[in-house]
Amino acid sequence: MNKLDKRLHIAFLINDITALGGTERMCTMISNELFAAGFDVTIISHHESKTTPFFFLNESVKREQLFDASKSSLHHLTLPFAISRMISQLKPDLIISCDTQMCLYSSIPLLRKNHVAWEHFNSGISTRFGSRWFGRRLASLLCKKIIVLTATDKRHWINTLQTNPDKVVVIPNPLPIERPKNWNHSERKNIVLAVGRMTAQKGFDLLIRAWAQIERESKKNWTLRIVGPTGSAKPELKKLIREYQLEQSVELVAESTHIENEYQQAAMYVLSSRYEGFGLTLIEAMGQGLPVIAFNCPMGPSEIIADKYGKLLPEHNIEQLAECINSFLLSPQLRDEYGKLAYTRSEEYTPINIINKWTSMIHQL
Repeated sequence: MNKLDKRLHIAFLINDITALGGTERMCTMISNELFAAGFDVTIISHHESKTTPFFFLNESVKREQLFDASKSSLHHLTLPFAISRMISQLKPDLIISCDTQMCLYSSIPLLRKNHVAWEHFNSGISTRFGSRWFGRRLASLLCKKIIVLTATDKRHWINTLQTNPDKVVVIPNPLPIERPKNWNHSERKNIVLAVGRMTAQKGFDLLIRAWAQIERESKKNWTLRIVGPTGSAKPELKKLIREYQLEQSVELVAESTHIENEYQQAAMYVLSSRYEGFGLTLIEAMGQGLPVIAFNCPMGPSEIIADKYGKLLPEHNIEQLAECINSFLLSPQLRDEYGKLAYTRSEEYTPINIINKWTSMIHQL
């Protein structure tokens, strides 16, 4: 094979590709899309806790793991050496660390390689002991590129982390659920949907408080349905539901492997987060033609909704959230209007549009 015809080899570094999470979901999806676009792809996990990934992964995408499934903290001491050995064996053309925290271990051994950091989170939020902040500083200094999800986050990398502006490229997350060619709002159920892990970040407590403020007559025959993995906030959410006597109108539902069914049944979507890294569930809902309401939290919703394709409210404002939900409950016409606007906006996040940004960045490197 002529050297110019050689398929470029991309390697992703991640903690555990078999886990359930947004980072794992995007890594599997981008890996699938890059393979389809003509690249060889390998995903290197620190370890794999399950035999198969939670999200679909093309069987032609190779998987490697640095250690057997274990939580031994000693592995972190040898992780840079394990990464170096694996990269020396595989010889990929480009290595992408799928979490800036991983850059604590990957930046120095990959100093002379084409190494890219992929920021999945809000860079204004750090881990308790600052490991993600240190990882970001190393990435800023040593990586060839930093991939961020929003223009707001790019500004934060440049202004706060003093990153060279030429290093930072904005590539939003792609829409992981196929957009239907048409839909009928009259076939939807009276469900107000929210999706995400049940943690304080997602602000479901704010949403439940807003729901409690809506007149009983307005929400008669409606259900607030919160779907997602159990998290640290779930006991508080259950307590709020009991406190406001909302047992008949609020549901807490475990995560689903067919989340598209939840979007297709609902009549509207609410994002009540205190902060986001991007807001993937927002574009998922918009791609299914759902009208959306979101707090203008950092970072993501304002860029996705653009104060045009949905209702963007002051962050943490429970009263305005209650009023806005109420207006949608009472008006099928309003839901239909904003559902069409949301669907139009979601076109920008289709996989073909996003993967073009990836391939452009890769070929530049």
